[in-house]
Amino acid sequence: MPRLRDKRLALRLVWKLGDLLAEELSSVKGRDFVVGSAEYKALYRRVMPNSRARDLTSMALQSFCQQVIETPRWVLEVLDDKKPLLRLRIKKP
Repeated sequence: MPRLRDKRLALRLVWKLGDLLAEELSSVKGRDFVVGSAEYKALYRRVMPNSRARDLTSMALQSFCQQVIETPRWVLEVLDDKKPLLRLRIKKP
């Protein structure tokens, strides 16, 4: 299992997760999505199939992140950091 000790790397991983989710869900109608563990795993299998990025991002969510992460494009709320269970709200352009 990889180790994650750098807070900046954790922030970059969570930021990338939010961007990936916003990009994937931008074609779907609606602005508020709940992403469960199955969708989370499927996203990383599709985007980075042979990578440990999913494990590192899960560790970042569990160890370093706040409950709400907000960017100009989206808001990511961590509902349960163990599973992970996430709520993504895409802001209107």
